[in-house]
Amino acid sequence: MGKGGSAKQKIDEYRMSIHYGIAAELDAITGIIVGEKDAWTGEVNAELAIPVSAPELFGGQKKEGGVGGIAYFLPGGPDQVLPQGFAQRRGLTSATHPAYRGLASIYMVGTIAPGEGFYWGNTPYMNGVWVRGRRAPKGLTAAYAMIGNRVEFVASGYDITIGDDKQTVIDGQTKNVGGYGVSVTVNASQNTRVIGFGGEVLTVYYSAHVTNGAIVNDGTGGTVIDLNGTFFAGNSATLNGIAITAFEGDVTISLGESGQDANPAHIIYECLTNTTWGMGATDGIVDRDNFEAVGRTLYNEGFGMSLAWTRQSSIESFITEIIDHIQGAIYVDPQTGKITLKLFRDDYDESTLPLITPDNADLDSFQRKLWGETVNEIVVTWTNPANEQEETITQQDLGNITVQRAVVSDSRNYYGVRNAALASRLAQRDSRQSAAPLASVEAQLDRTQWNLRPGDIVRLTWPEYDIVNLIMRVTTVDYGKIGVPQITVSLLEDIFSLENAAYNAPPLSGWINPANNPTPMDHVRVITSPAYFSSRRLSAADAAMLEYPDVLVALLAASSNPDASLYEMVGQSVLPNGQTVAEELGTRTTLGYASLQAALVEEAQSVVTTFGPIVGGTVPTVSGFAFIGDASERFMEIALLDSFNENGWTMRRGTLDTIPRAWPAGTPVWFYDIRNNFFDPDIRSEGEAVNFKLLTITSKGRLPIASAPVVGAMLTARPHLPNRPANVTVAGVPFGAVDLSGLNPKPSVVPITWANRNRTMEDGTIVGWTDANVVPEAGQTTTIKVVSTAGTVLATHAGITGTSFDVPVTDWGSEIDADIMISSMRDSFESLQTIVRRVRIVAGGGSPGNPGNPTPEEPYDPGPSFPQPWRPPCLVAESRYLMANSMHDGPGGTCSAYELVPGGTWLWTQDAVTKVWGSHLVMVVELVEADVMRAEGLPRATPLHPFWIDGKWVRMEAIGASDGVATVARVTVEGAASYITVEADGTYVLSHNLKSPQYADQ
Repeated sequence: MGKGGSAKQKIDEYRMSIHYGIAAELDAITGIIVGEKDAWTGEVNAELAIPVSAPELFGGQKKEGGVGGIAYFLPGGPDQVLPQGFAQRRGLTSATHPAYRGLASIYMVGTIAPGEGFYWGNTPYMNGVWVRGRRAPKGLTAAYAMIGNRVEFVASGYDITIGDDKQTVIDGQTKNVGGYGVSVTVNASQNTRVIGFGGEVLTVYYSAHVTNGAIVNDGTGGTVIDLNGTFFAGNSATLNGIAITAFEGDVTISLGESGQDANPAHIIYECLTNTTWGMGATDGIVDRDNFEAVGRTLYNEGFGMSLAWTRQSSIESFITEIIDHIQGAIYVDPQTGKITLKLFRDDYDESTLPLITPDNADLDSFQRKLWGETVNEIVVTWTNPANEQEETITQQDLGNITVQRAVVSDSRNYYGVRNAALASRLAQRDSRQSAAPLASVEAQLDRTQWNLRPGDIVRLTWPEYDIVNLIMRVTTVDYGKIGVPQITVSLLEDIFSLENAAYNAPPLSGWINPANNPTPMDHVRVITSPAYFSSRRLSAADAAMLEYPDVLVALLAASSNPDASLYEMVGQSVLPNGQTVAEELGTRTTLGYASLQAALVEEAQSVVTTFGPIVGGTVPTVSGFAFIGDASERFMEIALLDSFNENGWTMRRGTLDTIPRAWPAGTPVWFYDIRNNFFDPDIRSEGEAVNFKLLTITSKGRLPIASAPVVGAMLTARPHLPNRPANVTVAGVPFGAVDLSGLNPKPSVVPITWANRNRTMEDGTIVGWTDANVVPEAGQTTTIKVVSTAGTVLATHAGITGTSFDVPVTDWGSEIDADIMISSMRDSFESLQTIVRRVRIVAGGGSPGNPGNPTPEEPYDPGPSFPQPWRPPCLVAESRYLMANSMHDGPGGTCSAYELVPGGTWLWTQDAVTKVWGSHLVMVVELVEADVMRAEGLPRATPLHPFWIDGKWVRMEAIGASDGVATVARVTVEGAASYITVEADGTYVLSHNLKSPQYADQ
């Protein structure tokens, strides 16, 4: 199973507990990002200890480590009390520690040993931490508070699909689908289906019940749609921001997701009305109905924003920023006396607009911008939520550029926008306004225009300036003082009255998130390492000690997963009690993998134009190696990548202990750089069967061992075998079949020449196939066999010294064709690979053919079994542990594993051996994901977890049934080696906290 390994690399782990304040209020947190990488994703909307386990986030232990521990999410509610474990770390209790109410925060702590903090990696330079949170504005209708990426509801029969979440909803039943409560009610007699979702009701008629297919109110606030009617233009319509598409009897509904961007109208409303941090206005001051209507308009537009307010700026300035985004006005309506929000939109009928003429107004000024005062390029900055980085979108007005003969640029920072399509719309909007030479007016109106409001639209007709029905928007209104009959207004030509230009949306970036879940390694071969690589792997002293039958194992491993550049090698080892367990052997870099784009012939040197697409962690490099062939090591070829130029890669073929072979297009190739480590660290033996599991590592974690297939090989004495002869010619022919049947006179011998090779001398520069002869190893000879095409050995010539031999033609006997096989021998060892050449002696039918690559032996079968890594017994983390009281002389309250603090929590338990009750200190707490089982009256636990039942220790696997995967707690209790958990019915359960398999049956 292995005799030893290389020296271990010292790994430093940096740990520290940190308490981060996030925001005054949050509805939920949905992600923790460390070093701009996702350390945890999910959704937590209440106080909870979140296990964070991303040990490979920065490359694992052999690089910069990862992160791991517990993130306590503390929402900061009015009744918040800090967990006991949190308080104990400060030397306080939950009752005496500040509760941090009114502040959402996370507390990052460790889980492994007393006093240790959260694991931040293997370097002393701590990465930045972001928390991705969500908060919906409060005060208006919640259904329109959030505007996010669109998701689809598909109602087909009773199946409802929202995003990737599909549920079958029975008539009259309500289920949560994709975060929405969804119900389906069917009226068979009327052939209708009522679908309720997110506070909306949609009634779908499947026959012509509605006149002309119009959408009408069904009397309950819902909407009736006749799929057989003619309402749908292009089979689609929009209702309150919900895009509805009818097709073949199904209904597709798109609704804003919760947790994305907030409705700007709702943000402003809460800023005005919040009594804690806002302006504290009441509905008597704020026009709620107006804000609800504007909110629905913005919802229909998909206009969402995500931005934070800090006390560094005033609420008024914050509201102004939002108004700048949505383009509108906020004012106190003089008629209602309430704060009102108005959007600048194309929502008017020109024929109904108030008319301003010399009869009811005096113009103080009329101006129109000159072309030189306009801007023809707008650069909009927005925030990309994928990486929280600012990006820009540029919009140009080509007509204006033509007029001005130059680009005049201006910028807008809409940092609250987190959607490229919306940012593009804003760039188009601002470009239209900036590029047009709009007219502006200052006017005095009589009291007939008393009801004008900021944002209203009017028509201006002024014969003196040849103006007829110029559409203008009111920007400001001064209603004057008592006794003053005039109203002063500022007007600006409305952009919506101008002819619209056509704009193309910006192309998508094409960026695809490279983060993938780990998948099994799909291109793997296990081989015995050749002598050359073994000598490079070991120190000079260790290499000298590598005597027969000692060998090293090399793994040719690549993955098609683009996010996988590393894998964890897991082998097998034997414990002192004879039990075979899985053993982690270290992290390795995946090799590059490709397929030959064109066939290779047998030759000493080849030029490969391209290897085509390459997956995996390495690429072809000069002085690197290519392992060619999807066969065992006895038939795989190793080529040296000698050089690269405009013609492609020049390869020395059949290097080390291999021979050049013919390979068809599509043959797999692994690329190895001598600086990479592709070895099993243990020294193995010839004839040993080795099995491994390779756990792919991506930025999203490591492949579970149960998901990895078993790979392996039966090891050979490869590094101890003599190298095969090279530069072989048969009757002067270097490669391919040899036909001597046409010679006259008939030859009596077949001359063979070769060059000897010496494995002990080839530990530096690689010797090419056609290079000169070298002095062979002591005792090394050449063997030549003549073998019939049926596989019968016709003659053997052994013990040949020198570099040539004449094979008698009489060896062919009555055979027309036979294969000459040439190999090296030393003592009882034969070279790993054999040169085979087919030779025809007498005339016969057809071509003599070519043996090509000999038929490889049956592939090694590792078998289905592979031991699981030893996992200590664990309970699910939500189990309630019996604590000691403050005097440590009796039982106290209970807590979950999330609240246990190593070195700070005392448990009340029975000793595992003596069963004497006492107070004992928690020493280790570690949270992991594991398979669990369930048994009546017991907490869920891992299969090896022992319970004290009827006077003996009984493992869960003997009494329980599988119950999926859960977060479990590895807990060690000092002295007692046990702990008590308390079930819902108040019963006590005694558990053993064993940490090694040899004592599992105690």
